[in-house]
Amino acid sequence: MTDYVLNTAFNSGYLTGNELNITYLIETYLNYTVTSDELGYIIPEVINVYGSGKAVEIAGKFVKAPSVSKFTPTGQSVQGSLFLEFTIDGQSAIQVEFDDINVFAVISSNNGAIYGNISTASLGAIGAGFQTTLGMTAADFLYQVQKSVDGYVAQANDLLSKGVVIPSIKGIDISDIEI
Repeated sequence: MTDYVLNTAFNSGYLTGNELNITYLIETYLNYTVTSDELGYIIPEVINVYGSGKAVEIAGKFVKAPSVSKFTPTGQSVQGSLFLEFTIDGQSAIQVEFDDINVFAVISSNNGAIYGNISTASLGAIGAGFQTTLGMTAADFLYQVQKSVDGYVAQANDLLSKGVVIPSIKGIDISDIEI
């Protein structure tokens, strides 16, 4: 996979203007349903307002401009802007646009494992159309979600420093890939 492949996909996704049903992808390909409990790890207010065990529908689309990925000798970067909507009990619980997301990582594979480091994982800024039923400001929301992302990136970096074994996908062994 090259940055050309990613950039073509990002450009196509942006130009259609269509929302992607992320819930469908998670349920179909991972056989998993995201609930208010998982979303509550990042945003505890979800549990306070909607309760535990509620299915969460997630939709997203690229906004502002096509996202861009670059592969360089020093690593890979991704920049872009993304709109997400989280629906619980038929109610739009969160509508948020993350503007100017910025990620930079160095990832490689060796002997059936993935190694690397994510040095930057910024959600950027919250766009003007932020809406939520959770009683949060955009600034509070961004702070809370970025803090969770930072924690998960630290965990991922710990795992990547030791090597993450490449699993088979639907029974297909892909452990000899090169990254």
